[in-house]
Amino acid sequence: LRFGTNDVDRLMIQQGTGNVGIGTTSPGAKLTVHGDISGSASSTGSFGAVTVGVAEFGGGISDSVDIGLLVANGENSKIRIARNNSLNNYLDIVGGSTGAFYNINASGTNAHIFKTSNTERVRINEHGLGINVTPIDDVRLYVKASDNDDGIRLDDASGNQLFKVFQQSSNVARMFLRGNGRSVLDLGDG
Repeated sequence: LRFGTNDVDRLMIQQGTGNVGIGTTSPGAKLTVHGDISGSASSTGSFGAVTVGVAEFGGGISDSVDIGLLVANGENSKIRIARNNSLNNYLDIVGGSTGAFYNINASGTNAHIFKTSNTERVRINEHGLGINVTPIDDVRLYVKASDNDDGIRLDDASGNQLFKVFQQSSNVARMFLRGNGRSVLDLGDG
């Protein structure tokens, strides 16, 4: 079954599969739309599964992506991902001509947790920032060494080590400061 205007197919229902195509004559899913889709703030709906194909955005981003979402709503367009329309827990991505920012909001004592290989590496909570540890009250930056030589390091623009605080051995810390190519302070045990 096909519907068209000016001898061009606009909507069709595929025989056998029942798939509906808008802007395409070969729908590959229950509903396939080739072209733009728009809705209003009052539009609601739910889907069992949504498949988004490879997209390319012309005139800007030319890389192919797995999921493409283009917001063409003028300056400071916003994409929000939230759970159950939550005003307290959400991720905003806002972009404009002067750049973009990302706002991750967690309410109450909820934390932002960053993992690699399913292992927590960084946690930000109401107390501060923790690396390999959960931040505690009155400690805004908390770093936990997991091995000897783990610590905090500062290099200059050329990659020369300027400062390092690290675990020398179990229960023993070491700190050194370099200047003009030589050690000016080296505190440790042994």
